[in-house]
Amino acid sequence: LGVAAIPPGAQALVLMHDPASFSTLPPVRGLVVAGHTHGGQVSLPVIGALVLPGRAPRQWAYGWVEHADNRMYVTSGLGVSILPLRFNMRPEWVLFTVSASPSRP
Repeated sequence: LGVAAIPPGAQALVLMHDPASFSTLPPVRGLVVAGHTHGGQVSLPVIGALVLPGRAPRQWAYGWVEHADNRMYVTSGLGVSILPLRFNMRPEWVLFTVSASPSRP
């Protein structure tokens, strides 16, 4: 089922490969998780990711992203793309603990 099939007000866990389409999501109560960017693989202090695969904005390379009423976590993942190296961007496993809550943190 697509995100459009989520009933209004329902909690959802949305997994998307590429964060580029995050801005097109309708309001989602819950968590959106994406990858694909590898955190940019090469991240410089102050500047951040130099290059990202795909069409996502560079600010969405890694970590928590908020847009409209949605929140997304972009993981740096474990792999690499094009060049077999990382600089200042560690690979990661992410573990989320999900619990019921009447309000959004």
